[in-house]
Amino acid sequence: MKIVTIAKIKMVTLIMLIIGVTPYSLQSATLLQVTGNIKAGPCRVNFPTSGVEVNLGEGIRQYTLERAGSAAPWVDFSLQLTDCPKTTTNVTLTVNGTPGSAGSDTFINTGSATNVQIQVQNQSDSRILGNGANVTQAVNSANSSAEFSLQARAYSTSGNAKPGTIAGSMQVSFTYQ
Repeated sequence: MKIVTIAKIKMVTLIMLIIGVTPYSLQSATLLQVTGNIKAGPCRVNFPTSGVEVNLGEGIRQYTLERAGSAAPWVDFSLQLTDCPKTTTNVTLTVNGTPGSAGSDTFINTGSATNVQIQVQNQSDSRILGNGANVTQAVNSANSSAEFSLQARAYSTSGNAKPGTIAGSMQVSFTYQ
């Protein structure tokens, strides 16, 4: 009986080989698709990891911020990025922080001066940068760098500012395109 069974297996295998069917040819094929995405690389951020300090000045007079909507003079500062990869053509800066009492166009003052907020502005288009605002800057292809020219100032939404210190912090993040 074993001989008959082995003979049958041999016969079936022989027939399959003659007609070109193998056990492997009965399996189904699977298509393998490979995809990916090449993203722009980051630039080198040229400021300390501890952050950038912008001093609004020691000589802001109380009467400067007496009226609603009054402000101290702007103080310029810039954020510089260098060594941008050739594939990076634009950098977007996004500003985040706790909004001041005036809403999203100012940031909270955590210092001791009352009725005072902090405003940040993009110098190139004079746009006030509140919480979540962003600015896109083209990368200079000649030197592989980008510079964000900004300014900040003390601002009083309601007026009646009281003397004290001005302090605040914002987080900036960069997105590369």
